[in-house]
Amino acid sequence: MNDELSAADALDQEITETLQGHPPTGSDPRVLWLAASIRTNPPAALERRVAQIAAQQARHRWRSFQIVAASLAALFILHGLSGFFAGEWIASNLREPFSRHAAFEAGLAFIAAGAAVGAGAIRRRWAPVSVAAGTPLGVLLATHGAREIAVFPYGAALHLTEGALAIALFVIWLRNHRYRKAGRREEKS
Repeated sequence: MNDELSAADALDQEITETLQGHPPTGSDPRVLWLAASIRTNPPAALERRVAQIAAQQARHRWRSFQIVAASLAALFILHGLSGFFAGEWIASNLREPFSRHAAFEAGLAFIAAGAAVGAGAIRRRWAPVSVAAGTPLGVLLATHGAREIAVFPYGAALHLTEGALAIALFVIWLRNHRYRKAGRREEKS
């Protein structure tokens, strides 16, 4: 009985090693034949269809990132330009003193942040720059702008929209990054 059990264990081990692609030397030809018959290459048409669907999904995920990054970049640039051209009006609505110098420099900073965020909409490899520049700034602006709802609703709407887009940018980037990593792991194995 023990001989039969050890022979069955040895056969199990041989089958396992063969199916993993490492058949032991002197393997039973029937085991090799069964392992080869189990492994069939999929039809070329199926491989092309699967590759086409995967590419389509990757393009869709990238497109959503591009749209959000471009929208957030446009809002940051608009924010910067509004400091140049409507700074006094914004300050009077907020009941705060206006400083042309500070408004000019803040406007330049917002335009630069918009350019950094917009870079991620143009090139995929610049997406981390887009997220690093846009997410913290957008979230901080939304946090700060939430207090403006009763005082200056236009500014609050801008800040809250910037925050929502910044969070969306981060979430989409995380999702895309996760799928890209999973694809690399599958290619390596």
